[in-house]
Amino acid sequence: MSSSGEPKQQLKSLADISHDDLEAVLKSLIENGSVSAEVVNAQLDEIRTTTHDILQDVSEIGLSVEQIELLVTLAKQYITMRATLRRYEISIEDMPTWKLIRKSLTPEVLGSALKLQEPTLLLVSPTTRESKFEAINKHPVESQKYAYPFKLEDNDLWNSGKYKTENKWRVSIVEGVQDIQPDPEINDGKKTNFQMAKEWLKKLEAQGLDTINDADAYLTLVMKGLAEGKPVDNGSFTILNAKNLTESSLVAGGDWSSARGCLDTDYPANVRSNLRLRGMVEVDVPQVTTEKILNPEVAETLLGTLKARFKKNKNLHEKIRWADVRIALLSHPEKLWSLQQLETTGGEPDVIGEEKDEYIFGDCSKESPPGRINVVYDREAEDYLRKRYRKQKLNGNAVDMVAKYGADLMDKDQYEYLYARHIIDSHSWSWLKTPEDIRKNSFAFSGNCLDGFADVKKVLVYNHTEKGAFRCVLRVPKT
Repeated sequence: MSSSGEPKQQLKSLADISHDDLEAVLKSLIENGSVSAEVVNAQLDEIRTTTHDILQDVSEIGLSVEQIELLVTLAKQYITMRATLRRYEISIEDMPTWKLIRKSLTPEVLGSALKLQEPTLLLVSPTTRESKFEAINKHPVESQKYAYPFKLEDNDLWNSGKYKTENKWRVSIVEGVQDIQPDPEINDGKKTNFQMAKEWLKKLEAQGLDTINDADAYLTLVMKGLAEGKPVDNGSFTILNAKNLTESSLVAGGDWSSARGCLDTDYPANVRSNLRLRGMVEVDVPQVTTEKILNPEVAETLLGTLKARFKKNKNLHEKIRWADVRIALLSHPEKLWSLQQLETTGGEPDVIGEEKDEYIFGDCSKESPPGRINVVYDREAEDYLRKRYRKQKLNGNAVDMVAKYGADLMDKDQYEYLYARHIIDSHSWSWLKTPEDIRKNSFAFSGNCLDGFADVKKVLVYNHTEKGAFRCVLRVPKT
């Protein structure tokens, strides 16, 4: 990148950005219908606004000319990233705005990103890798062939050993060059795949860089490359599990081979001369939160309902005063909004306990909340069923729904405490919070009444019926 010019002049060029400036970048996207003029204009307006903000405080944040130029490039890439996701019908709900991302692009982040040959902004959606792979096959570019992944359900190979996709957007700046050049000292034709992977990893770490280490991020990069007419790894093979690779585990990676995007494996003892790693810089962007406040009339009605229930269920909270709980709720109006979601879906929330700094509300309905029935445990289970059994009636998944309420799933101990004082689920069952080591084997906890006792057992995460829902808890900080 150039080292000449004044930072403010560089920023002004971004502030005055026009459609002509983006023509080359957006040409392929416009041609295949990925982006409309309305989308471009909306994003340009946002970039113009945030760039003027940068222009005002550039002297304070101390960006170099190179960092300013990179910021200009990333701003343009944000537009194409959104357009790419739209092309592949990937939901952009709750996707971080450019303004939010820009605030996280500190001089340190930009400085690290400049060590990459072709810094590329990547926004990875919380959809599963299976759905991303399916989207690439469903929306092929010209002459692209159908691809078949290798054991895509294997989390050890394709998800850094984590049993599920994170339920949030991830933002990073990655090495976006089409093919990474070999390093003669690493790709010497003698070292094994395992040895090369670890040496590439060591090389990136020495530069202060992370690496792409999962299929979700890589598949997003593949989409971007295909949409722009530059499929990544046309001659190289990017390893996607270098961090957790052992001498006895398979090497997982991706490339573009025979006109199709491939996720494939190799043995660690083999020698693959085109093996590479892609550098990455994580961008710590706060997750999007919408202000969720009830209007005063609705809030007052809800407080009246909660007070009446609190007095009725004294055995759930014998040493807690309603006056104290009310003050805590009024001090945290977003918690009232969450309780309203629990109330309107039939959860009948009430205080079921307290800790040193928090009151704990839980769903106390006699049967599992009727407004949440017919759901599987989490997003992975939902995607699996929707893909294979398209005609099945399904209302979503418990983990995502409870997150939208701003609450959490009730755990086994809370469920058994509630059951001992307030008989529940005699004719229904409820999903409960499940430890990772159980979920990774495709099971999750559910609770119901069996012979007069609370019966918490493991069931398949794909289970869903008209009599099954989930129970929530909500923590409210004390004042």
